[in-house]
Amino acid sequence: MRSVVEGGQFSGWFLWKEREESEDIDCPGVYLLAHFPGGAPIEVDPQAREVVYVGETCGQGLKKRLRQFEKSAATGKHAHAGGRNYHTEFGSIREDLSVAIWAALDLNPKTGPAFIRFIERKLIWEYAKKWGEMPCCNRK
Repeated sequence: MRSVVEGGQFSGWFLWKEREESEDIDCPGVYLLAHFPGGAPIEVDPQAREVVYVGETCGQGLKKRLRQFEKSAATGKHAHAGGRNYHTEFGSIREDLSVAIWAALDLNPKTGPAFIRFIERKLIWEYAKKWGEMPCCNRK
């Protein structure tokens, strides 16, 4: 089952190593990263306690942005701030890391970036309201 977000739905959870199998991975949009040691649930809940990061990309596709996250998460080097935070928290990419994407399809090119950023911030805020803190790899 796909989780509904304003203007679309999340893809469902993919293991990190299988993320590029997701439809619309080359589109801009919002993504969730979470650790599910026993396996990811069918439904995507952006406020699940297991979520460690909520991110967005407007000027490039999700595939490219997730590769930047991977570079920083694996090495701690600059490419993605959330990836560097992940590296600090976990040391390297865990085998149970899963990703869900919300691809921004058919958005107005002049207003689409604002909408994508709104969705990302809204999801972070809803998580913070529920848990009293942001996901551990979101620092701003």
